[in-house]
Amino acid sequence: MSGDPRLLLADQVSLLQALRDWQASLPRICRVVSTQVTRAMTTPTVLFTIPAGSEGHLVIVHGEVGSDAGLTAALDLGRNANPTMLVSGHSVLGAAGVGQHLPVARKLGVVSAADIAVTGRYAETGNPSTVGGPWTVTILYSAGGN
Repeated sequence: MSGDPRLLLADQVSLLQALRDWQASLPRICRVVSTQVTRAMTTPTVLFTIPAGSEGHLVIVHGEVGSDAGLTAALDLGRNANPTMLVSGHSVLGAAGVGQHLPVARKLGVVSAADIAVTGRYAETGNPSTVGGPWTVTILYSAGGN
């Protein structure tokens, strides 16, 4: 193969830009991830990873049995190194821990530049709990395209 190497490089750059434009024109795909947080998870524990370029839309917490801790019982959901970035102090004490809830979630509409390791943590105060949870955490997000 012969020819001016600058032309070949220009063709490669044009092809890469065309691929990027095509990928950006694709629709975003909604995805759902779900797992559980238990009373044993008292330090931030990675629940799942959301890929780079994704945008969060909704967090749902669902439980069948509320915690019977003495004073407080709460779930935190975070991103990577910040354990309360998404949800901070969502009560799961008693009746508050039963049923489906849409906790106040922060930082959801942000498109991530890197993979997001979503963490979960259970915290309680007062007398130690003997029952409660697990609580199912579900996150709806979109990925890909624009």
